[in-house]
Amino acid sequence: MGKTIVINLNTNSISEMPTPAEHYGRGLAMKLVRQYAEDGCSRLDEGNALAIVCGLLTGTNAPCANRASVAAMGNNAVAVSSISGDFPQKLASRICAIMETAISSGVSPPISRPIGV
Repeated sequence: MGKTIVINLNTNSISEMPTPAEHYGRGLAMKLVRQYAEDGCSRLDEGNALAIVCGLLTGTNAPCANRASVAAMGNNAVAVSSISGDFPQKLASRICAIMETAISSGVSPPISRPIGV
């Protein structure tokens, strides 16, 4: 498979690891959240983790295969949601083949000014 980018906001570090081949999609998202989130954390804790994982066929020419799973710790369990559209397709496509899985943990520093899009 591809790469997993691990972003730690507490230490301001970014690392890369190969994506595990035994899981994909929603199962991989849940595995990564369980691996990187601190034990006993709730949805708003600093120790929570957020995983964005593309589906198995996302980024290929397969029709209607532009889905990704977003997972984080909820109050009592891992909460998972699905997204579709251009973002998952671009995340996993060969054109933007930087990563197909991203996981972020920690707290971002406060924003001193609004960010325009």
